Amino acid sequence: AMAPNTGGVHPSLSLSRLHDVDLTPSSSSSSVHVSALAFHPSSKYLAVGLTSGVVLVYSSSSSPSSPSSSFSSLTSSFSGHLGGINDLAWASASSSCVASASDDTTIRVWCVETSKCIQILRGHTHFVFTVAYNLPRGHVLASGSFDETVRLWDARTGDEVRVLPAHSDPVTAVSFSDDGALLATSSRDGCVRLWNAESGRCLYTLLHEDNNTLTTAAAGAAPEPAPAPAPAGNDKSQQTTQPVVGYVEVLPGGRYILTSTLDGACRIWDMLADAGAMKNIAHDD
Repeated sequence: AMAPNTGGVHPSLSLSRLHDVDLTPSSSSSSVHVSALAFHPSSKYLAVGLTSGVVLVYSSSSSPSSPSSSFSSLTSSFSGHLGGINDLAWASASSSCVASASDDTTIRVWCVETSKCIQILRGHTHFVFTVAYNLPRGHVLASGSFDETVRLWDARTGDEVRVLPAHSDPVTAVSFSDDGALLATSSRDGCVRLWNAESGRCLYTLLHEDNNTLTTAAAGAAPEPAPAPAPAGNDKSQQTTQPVVGYVEVLPGGRYILTSTLDGACRIWDMLADAGAMKNIAHDD
């Protein structure tokens, strides 16, 4: 079974990031779809994950700074996963290594220069939905899974460094701050949690409540489960439900946290302001 975000886009697609990109994997069948994309930090490469478990890497046919650059040259095709690809992440601007998160419960690290799989990270017990590198420390990798945990890895050795019992539902996104000190995680449980990336301590829990307040956990305290809906038959006015958080990103500088939820809103949290400082950006769907 594929995780919910796989599929839905045919391998022949056009997307824009300062320029048009046309991907047409000649060997892909009509039942294979694009499920993940990641630009190299230098814009030299574009990694494409497929629902078949294959990772394709395209290289730019011109200067990355050119507005007419295109990724028409297939540089590498990596096979090995036994399930669809859910997410991709590049190690750093100076590295040609890319990590892939898969439904097969593993993360693989691929090297474009050698065209080889250099690590297989095993430990998750369910779909691996999201993956991110700590860019200042290019060997540190975070992954989030449907097993409700976030795991930190040493991508050089393949060792599991730490397991964070992060959430009470599947983890949907992980994101490091640009200085590598903070790790943000989001989940279907409606919570966003901020962690000390070095120690693994939970610093804050962000909840979007009816009064738009910011709920914080004491630094170092064990995270509490997200509030659950009241049982059927209870007074609905007393229920505390949280919209599913589908994405989180620590914005450059580390002050602001961007989240998106399945209630059709993006929210920006100001971590230096008083509790409740949050800007809502609403969408119709």
